[in-house]
Amino acid sequence: MDIKNLININLIKAEIKATRKEEVIKELAELLDQNNKLNSLEVYLHDVFKREEEYTTGIGRGIAIPHGKSEGVKESCIAIGKCNDVEWDSMDGNPVKIVILIAVPLSGAQNEHLMILAKLAELLMDEEFTQNLVNSKNPEDIYRLLTGQEELAS
Repeated sequence: MDIKNLININLIKAEIKATRKEEVIKELAELLDQNNKLNSLEVYLHDVFKREEEYTTGIGRGIAIPHGKSEGVKESCIAIGKCNDVEWDSMDGNPVKIVILIAVPLSGAQNEHLMILAKLAELLMDEEFTQNLVNSKNPEDIYRLLTGQEELAS
């Protein structure tokens, strides 16, 4: 699974204004919709919020990975946003600074969302990578980090 195939610079928002989990998810889902990645924003949001009710997607260390397999999704993709300490009921009890929203079509590859989650988990296990992501200043830095193109620009 190559993250480069799932993201582009237009799907990254370095300054999310929302202050609540639901608003952050909606703001990132709207990015997906504006970039023609969704069939239906409403259907996708419904599926993501339903998943969020099952178990927290706040994985700790300031990161949340909400996700949904949905008929509302045209093609697999991710949107990423930086926010200011949003309460997420994270596993470690800390607020979230980085949100990685995964969208996968309901039909198609059965385990694609699991492969995406596994690849993200592999990247996020590296503390230096995670710290660089949290400290990133703009969409270009975030994109370069996630696609492995280079370290943060100075």
